[in-house]
Amino acid sequence: MRRQHYQRAVLLRRHDRNEEAIRELETELAADPESSESLSLMALCLSDLGRFDDATRRAQLAIALAPGDSRAHHALARVLRDRGRGTDALRAIREAVRIHPEAVEHHALEAALLARERRWSQAIEAAGRGLALVPDDVGCLNLRALALAELGRLAEAKADMGSALGRDPECSHSHANCGWVHLHEREVAPALEHFAEALRQDPGNEWARAGLVEALKARNVVYLRWVGDGLFNLMLLLDRKGRAVMNREERRSGALVGSACVLGLSLFAANAALGHAPTAWLTLLAAVLLAIPVSGAFAVQARGPRILASAIAALVAAGVVGAGVLGLTEAHEIGSTMAASCIAASLLDAWLVAALRRVRVRE
Repeated sequence: MRRQHYQRAVLLRRHDRNEEAIRELETELAADPESSESLSLMALCLSDLGRFDDATRRAQLAIALAPGDSRAHHALARVLRDRGRGTDALRAIREAVRIHPEAVEHHALEAALLARERRWSQAIEAAGRGLALVPDDVGCLNLRALALAELGRLAEAKADMGSALGRDPECSHSHANCGWVHLHEREVAPALEHFAEALRQDPGNEWARAGLVEALKARNVVYLRWVGDGLFNLMLLLDRKGRAVMNREERRSGALVGSACVLGLSLFAANAALGHAPTAWLTLLAAVLLAIPVSGAFAVQARGPRILASAIAALVAAGVVGAGVLGLTEAHEIGSTMAASCIAASLLDAWLVAALRRVRVRE
């Protein structure tokens, strides 16, 4: 009877019903508090819910109770991965591999962690070890295909993706990875098809959503490297289908860039009506180029650098407004100078953001 709670938890987690799965596991653990299997599964459920401290404690307790249980080490690796602690996660999964080298899922997770660190050759080796055990394992085929594509070995990557899709044509991750392989070969149309199919099967597949956005960028001639993210997000926001693939931050970025464009057009019209053409044009350009610091503020991940990038974007925006307002007065020449300064600040911000993006996110 006790095992029924564990089995129910497995099924519930498979359907992303983690809260209910946790309740089943609590019942299981009340009867058998030293079950490393139940503790490991609870750690995974808690991690899926973002309760990382509790998840880590459960996984560590499972290891303390059963240090020879590779599933407990695997669970800890998954939790640490979700927390962004890739090095520690890799250490944990390698211990799982050492204990139970015949478990293909351990090799798949090791390959995934190596791929996250862009250690493509090692990821190929780890996935290969899994495929030596189970030649048609979809997870390992996907990971090896991704790594091969990143190394430019596209024919081999396509062969692996064909095997993965042949094994499970309804796998959302396989379609997403196939889309990325096509993008590497600049084959935008089939990439879009695979990303769309991946999202049809799993609307929450972030990897597929990001790929679809990149494919749309590749197809659209409007996309430019520095201002492209912000302007492209605005274009997606104005398109019904585009809005469907945007996440919250992309929507905010597009909305802010749209507001900047409306502001620029309004100030342009007002200054042009007064005959202050230099200020009008400079203010319009400064408003459009606000896409650079706005996009940069969303591109930076670490908290401190993101605050700095956001503050710079706010200051440049204030400068554009100030330039446009001064343009409506007798001090319109000062407004022109201020608008030109905002243009320079936006262009310089592109290099600053490139440096800030290299700052690693810390817990």
